[in-house]
Amino acid sequence: MSGIIDIKRFAKEALELLSNPRFIGPVLAGTFCLTVATVIGITYLFSMATVLLCLPAASYIVGTLSLRKISCTHTKHLKATQGTTFFLEIKSDKPKDHLNPLPEGSLVKVATPPALSQIDKDGTSVDSKSDGSVFVEIEANKRGRFKIGPIELITQDPLGMFKLRKRIGDYVEVTVYPKPIKVSVKTATRRSFTSEEAEKSTRRAARGDFAGVRDYHTGDEYKRIHWKTTARTGSPKVIEYESAGINSAVVALDVSKGSDFGAGIVTSLDVAAGAAAYMLDRLLSSGIRVKLTMQSENSFNEIELTSRQSINAGMEALADAKANSNLEASELLMHCLTEGGIVLITSQPNDKLIAAVRRAITSGLTVQVVLVDPRQFG
Repeated sequence: MSGIIDIKRFAKEALELLSNPRFIGPVLAGTFCLTVATVIGITYLFSMATVLLCLPAASYIVGTLSLRKISCTHTKHLKATQGTTFFLEIKSDKPKDHLNPLPEGSLVKVATPPALSQIDKDGTSVDSKSDGSVFVEIEANKRGRFKIGPIELITQDPLGMFKLRKRIGDYVEVTVYPKPIKVSVKTATRRSFTSEEAEKSTRRAARGDFAGVRDYHTGDEYKRIHWKTTARTGSPKVIEYESAGINSAVVALDVSKGSDFGAGIVTSLDVAAGAAAYMLDRLLSSGIRVKLTMQSENSFNEIELTSRQSINAGMEALADAKANSNLEASELLMHCLTEGGIVLITSQPNDKLIAAVRRAITSGLTVQVVLVDPRQFG
């Protein structure tokens, strides 16, 4: 396929070259002078024809030699959130006063997979004020891990006849986190520890009653710092609470085989991962410890998240989530037995899952189910 694309590009650029007056003008003039000189025998016309016909070749050689001197550096790994744009910085590794920085008016083009797309389709232009650097804006359309590249510089020879290309960068790894998607959860018990109405009481129940002030430890949230005591003692102090109510929860994402619906860029699993990201952020922001649980091929993967600062570990796992497990959603739910609460996110409700939810409720657990409707994805 790449060979076909290259042939198309070559044909397109050949047509552009033949229609470029900067190229075709000297060629036609040189051909005319050469013809007249041959017929009439005027010597100086031979010299003029030679100069005119050699202009394109000379300009091409000068442009190619200048292009060879350009070398660039770029970031090797980037992170983004689905549905947003990010920037890849590419800069010349030559000093600012070097004779060959990135040529003004040239274009930088980055090859991207369908899940990512460069905002400037034809290439990002190099600005005269860029000091030898350019920022390529790329849109992240899907969560996951991707490679973009190679990175190509497109410029012209000094006379503007030929389009010259040079590979100035290899591949960049991009990790795209799922976009948090706000969801309303349906609880299978009378009280919901994440309902909008109960959010304030949830935080209060999660942290407990005031128990005093203690020394600050790494990982403590800054909002718990007791500034008055800190100022008086000269060392950071935080408020300590007695544990009461729900202080931990499980966010379970179903990644069983057949649970990812849709043939487009965004599938049901992308939406489910976004719902899981939203629940992680919401629970951790409320001071509730969270265990993110997903099936692996024949087992379970669990990640403990203790504070809002640790959410990136969960986002990394959600970016990698794939529907390839042999274990069903009902088995995932029964694995997630906890004294806190369970939020199960799935797109495959069935009789086994309903029975598992009933068993969990009977055992006294708070179970909430987020259903991603597979019909919305074709």
